[in-house]
Amino acid sequence: MEIQLNFGKLDPEKVEFLKAGVKRNSCKTCNKKADFKIIDGIVTVENVCCGSYAKIIGGALTTININKYAIEFRGKFLNTFCLLESFIDDIIDIYCLHFNVDIEEKVGRKKSEIGIREKKQLFKICLDNYQTSTNISIEKIWGNLNNIIETRNHLAHWMVDTSEESINLTANHKIRFVDRKERQVIAEDIFDAKKVAKYVMKIESLTTEMIEIYKFYTDYQK
Repeated sequence: MEIQLNFGKLDPEKVEFLKAGVKRNSCKTCNKKADFKIIDGIVTVENVCCGSYAKIIGGALTTININKYAIEFRGKFLNTFCLLESFIDDIIDIYCLHFNVDIEEKVGRKKSEIGIREKKQLFKICLDNYQTSTNISIEKIWGNLNNIIETRNHLAHWMVDTSEESINLTANHKIRFVDRKERQVIAEDIFDAKKVAKYVMKIESLTTEMIEIYKFYTDYQK
């Protein structure tokens, strides 16, 4: 028995999103596609062959929320991280200039080509020197930085999961980012607004500590 899904009146964004979802997805069992219709402003999807396929189509609109959460969570985290990273860049620059450090010799890449991994290598050298010069332990700073950078990499590079399992997470205002290899999920990280807010606070706190290290290194230039 075929199923008809009635979505009522939707705003244009949701109409286009649902239409694209119906066009893109077919039944995983029989490969049949449903029919998308708008009559008198009412959106329906007809000729849905089974309940499993109906769930796929019904969950299509929920992926809009997933994408919105992804933009919000990524934006808040990465925007705050940018300030922290700018201080790291400045500290590295000052250190390398003062001690005549050849960046390419240290990390195997030119300064214009270094990424976050190479920055970590260079910054650890700066931190070690800071600890030796001030007798201030850098263990906590280094640990927090590694944790933040690892999460930063998840948000910056991992895919947003839109599977049925992830769609169910949105009921609790959560979404899942996944790392894939050969089409298999090898790692995941689940986020909600509370988790992101905690990380933002950690980044802001670490940035405050970074400013003190930056001040220490700017004294080298005087």
